[in-house]
Amino acid sequence: MAHSHAAILSPFDVARAASRNIRLTVVVSVVLICGSFAAAAALQMRNDRTHALVQADYFEARRAGDVAAAAETNLDRIAALGRAFAGGKEVREAAHLSGIRNITVFDRNRAPIARLWSDAVALPPGASATTTPAISARSIMTVPLPSKIVAIDFDPRALVPARMLERAALTTADGTVLIQDENWNGSGAFVPVGAWPVGVRTSVDEDSALRAWTGSLRSISSSSWAPLLSAPVSR
Repeated sequence: MAHSHAAILSPFDVARAASRNIRLTVVVSVVLICGSFAAAAALQMRNDRTHALVQADYFEARRAGDVAAAAETNLDRIAALGRAFAGGKEVREAAHLSGIRNITVFDRNRAPIARLWSDAVALPPGASATTTPAISARSIMTVPLPSKIVAIDFDPRALVPARMLERAALTTADGTVLIQDENWNGSGAFVPVGAWPVGVRTSVDEDSALRAWTGSLRSISSSSWAPLLSAPVSR
């Protein structure tokens, strides 16, 4: 009989036990909900960060296209001056303004037959066998003609304005760097310069891209909290 009385709980005890269970359930639910929100926020932030870097890559690719267009225009001009000199025209002033150091015309036996200035340009190996314009690692352009080969020594800095070369490099197809900005980190897709055997590579400024991303997060956070902080408190 004593045991049966001990096993019987009063309504107060039942209510207190139920209250404890409800509080525990509420606490666990709150923790789980907060954890879900935190996980969702972390995933969204990671996706936004990736999106910011993808956008930066896109804009760098477009900028590389602009740099390539400028380089192509100047390479075409240098080649045209070389052909004009091989044809007997006076090009000294235009060559100087275009960054040409010297021009030497060779016959098909690699013998020099004309030069713009005193020192002859060395003809790169294999140049006599090429049928299309080429550029060697020493910034020597070779332009094949029906009975001649034009070798042009040029300054690669004349190909792209310095302001456009930020975090960029102009390289040959095999990766040899002709000119580069000091802030270029060696990355970036190879964007061809027209039909020339060179290309432009630009690296993404990840620090600036992520700073802009975190700045936008702060701005969104401030605008979200501002109405709550400025709302009048009801008494």
